Amino acid sequence: MLSCINAYNVTLPNLYIFRGNRFKQNFSAKCGLSIIMVMQPKAWMIAILFDKWISHFIISIQNSGGNRSPTNRHLLILDGHNSHVTLDVVHKAMGVGLNLITLSSHISHALQPLYVIGFKPFKIAFKTYRNVWTLAYKVRDGNKEDLAQWVSLTLMKTLTITNICKGFSSIRILPLNPNAIVGKM
Repeated sequence: MLSCINAYNVTLPNLYIFRGNRFKQNFSAKCGLSIIMVMQPKAWMIAILFDKWISHFIISIQNSGGNRSPTNRHLLILDGHNSHVTLDVVHKAMGVGLNLITLSSHISHALQPLYVIGFKPFKIAFKTYRNVWTLAYKVRDGNKEDLAQWVSLTLMKTLTITNICKGFSSIRILPLNPNAIVGKM
């Protein structure tokens, strides 16, 4: 899953990556209207999927009134996964007024808002949804559609306006504090 938030509580539809070679059914049907689902043989992010996602990101911020230009740029903070740093993605982003920052390994926990506030509560809430479902449906194993629904419900519960604002303020991006990393490493 790829999630994206900003300091003003605008979220993009999550990208769900399922293992497989072709669509047999829409596993994300119970996740809301805006979810994006892709199939990939090993179910992880690869450069071509990230390139598609960045195109979707650019369209989404244009549709949400994101006024980007060479003089009014946006910033996207990425973890250091190698699928994010292709030349095509960088050219596409720079061409529309989008600056990319790729964090070095082992600092996402201190500088990326989703890591700071989102993923720990997400993991706890996800396990709760999974456990409740398991108790209710002991006769069958969960499937990809169930998994996608648990993720969607968990995100709605954990990525609240309050939590998102705490994430950005705790790493001092909004309001900006250039000395915020001191003591977090």
